[in-house]
Amino acid sequence: INDEAGAFEPSIAPDGKWFAFVSSVDGDAEIYRAAMDGGARVRLTAFHLDDVGPRVSPDGKWVVFTSNREGSDRLFLIAPDGRGTRRLHPEELSKETDGGVEAAEADAVWTPDGKSVVFSARAHGGNWHLFRVALSTGKLEQLTEGAHDDQLPAVSPDGKWIAFVSSRAGNAELFALAPDGGTTRITTSPKSDWKPLWLPR
Repeated sequence: INDEAGAFEPSIAPDGKWFAFVSSVDGDAEIYRAAMDGGARVRLTAFHLDDVGPRVSPDGKWVVFTSNREGSDRLFLIAPDGRGTRRLHPEELSKETDGGVEAAEADAVWTPDGKSVVFSARAHGGNWHLFRVALSTGKLEQLTEGAHDDQLPAVSPDGKWIAFVSSRAGNAELFALAPDGGTTRITTSPKSDWKPLWLPR
């Protein structure tokens, strides 16, 4: 893909034959797909506001992405053929307050079994926390809470642990959320640490 307007945020399908990506070739940022062998691009989203951050599901049946089409950044699902666009979940995680806090969702990642999406959102009170949504039901589960920010989740290959960035220690450090809900601090650097990534064993 060679766009003067830029092509970025690629997410490769599990069969390795195609990938989803963002491009502004038609004006605003939209989600596209293209074959790995260099075939023609296919535009998936068509809205006058920005659609970004595509992540292809482990079974290749869905793409989750972030859009501000409802006024604030929220997560949506779309099929690889561009059909079936819908909100990832129906809940309103945050509302406007006197301090100007507004809804925002970001950092979507799939669990390895493809049954859930983990993401960060600005919750009530204005802090960012981690949430999980079951794809089959749209049921929302809040995973972290407190007067600090938790963002950039990364799910372990076995689906049991979630690494994330948190300000709970003062500066940004890496933590891991265990299956029982407990948290383990991973880094203790005096500088900020970001973008956790699990490596296959």
